[in-house]
Amino acid sequence: MRNKYLVVIMMLTFAFSSFTLTACGTTDKSNDEMVQEDPTLGDTDENTGVMDEAGDVMDEFRNMLTTSTNPEDLYSFYDTNASTRQPEELDEIIGGIFGMVSPHSDVDFTRLTSQSDYMSDEMRNYVNFMSQDQESPFVDEEGIHASLDELLEHCYTLETHLDAYQNGVTYPYAYEKYKQLLNTAITGGFDEKNGVSNNYVSGDNANVVDDHAVTSYAAFIEKYPDSKTAKILTEYMHVLTDNNKEMNDNVREFYRNAFGRFDYYFTGEGAEEGGVSGNNTEGSTMNEDLNTTNNSETTAGAGVQ
Repeated sequence: MRNKYLVVIMMLTFAFSSFTLTACGTTDKSNDEMVQEDPTLGDTDENTGVMDEAGDVMDEFRNMLTTSTNPEDLYSFYDTNASTRQPEELDEIIGGIFGMVSPHSDVDFTRLTSQSDYMSDEMRNYVNFMSQDQESPFVDEEGIHASLDELLEHCYTLETHLDAYQNGVTYPYAYEKYKQLLNTAITGGFDEKNGVSNNYVSGDNANVVDDHAVTSYAAFIEKYPDSKTAKILTEYMHVLTDNNKEMNDNVREFYRNAFGRFDYYFTGEGAEEGGVSGNNTEGSTMNEDLNTTNNSETTAGAGVQ
């Protein structure tokens, strides 16, 4: 009888031990599966690594801005890292190049266009525009290389860019380029200090603004009547009308104050010109008046690029 009880006790002990081992094995397996199936754990480590790497790259660039004086260091950094940066990071890198290279026209825009696919729309538009100007200059120290109509179209392209990206990193640079091109389109490159004449004049004494130039101004005003550029040109047309298109002191005074007029329309600084309108009807009327004024003193086409 005693042996019978011992057998029963041993059987119960064995059964309990087997149950405990099975339960422990199941618990361990479930925990392993939870760890493996948790979709956030592996990604968290991976994403953190990517974020740390991006932060390290941009920290390296920002440190370079404070320690390097060689633009090639920034260009090389740009070439190496552009394809892995976010557009806003790439804008920051290019902005650093803009800040180091002086004058701005010395920036290697053609080199920058090699990575234009990774830029923001703002930066891509500006860099492509400046690359075009760098490869085939519209205006440089040697003179005017674009027609007046082309210069005015370039001005309109820049104006739309400025309106679209008023707080953008390219704004101050695009505005300086705009002022250079529009000033040239109005004055014909006139430089009183250095004795450079207006390229858009003709007549016996080369002191009358040419009819072809006036026609280009009027055509632009009619095409883009609501643009700031058209309003500035309308002011100029008024001055020409009042002075029979002659390059006299009044016209020269407008040239000297031209940048102030640009600032008024783009920044609101300066005094507003009274009675100025940019509508195309007025521009066309002025064109007719100017073409009939001093007609005997003008030679069509002379001096127009």
